[in-house]
Amino acid sequence: MRKNLLTLLFAAFLSQIAIIDTISIAAEERQVIDIAGLPVKGPANASVTIIVFSDYLCPVCNGLEPVLHQVLVKYPNDVKLVNKLCPYHDFSREAVEAAFAAWDQGKFWEYHDLLFYNQLVLNKPKFIEIARELHLDLKRFNKKMKDPAIQKLIDRDMADVNRLGIVGTPTVYINGKVLKDRSLQGFQAAIEGELNK
Repeated sequence: MRKNLLTLLFAAFLSQIAIIDTISIAAEERQVIDIAGLPVKGPANASVTIIVFSDYLCPVCNGLEPVLHQVLVKYPNDVKLVNKLCPYHDFSREAVEAAFAAWDQGKFWEYHDLLFYNQLVLNKPKFIEIARELHLDLKRFNKKMKDPAIQKLIDRDMADVNRLGIVGTPTVYINGKVLKDRSLQGFQAAIEGELNK
């Protein structure tokens, strides 16, 4: 009985190694990631696309925001940024819905920034407070939060999370290749590598 249990445990361990190995092989390959219908910061025809799989309640994602800002300032004509939002925490899905509802009124990035700024106090009343602060039409905002098109975008992003084997946020792709070093220097090295191809 004990021998069978050890054999089963060893087999389970090997299967986990195989999964991790598959994920790391996928991380090395250039991935095709659908960003159609998502807000973009930077020129639409930029040579370099940064895709960030992020969660508004993730402290590490919040810490990445200043680095992303620096990158966009340094490469204003060469880089565009797209966030694919992964609702992993309490209120995360509602936060994503609210950001997309603000986008309907041309205020996605402003709302995005305020969600991260208010990360420690996010809840449903705070979503409305942020909408008021940005002078959004609240009736339109509340209706848009429940729009099935928004739910489809969120579900598509989560399908990408599963397909790519993403296990945490933030996960960053530069022109389809995962970025392991998320420091400013890491971004610069990857971007320069893409621009010099």
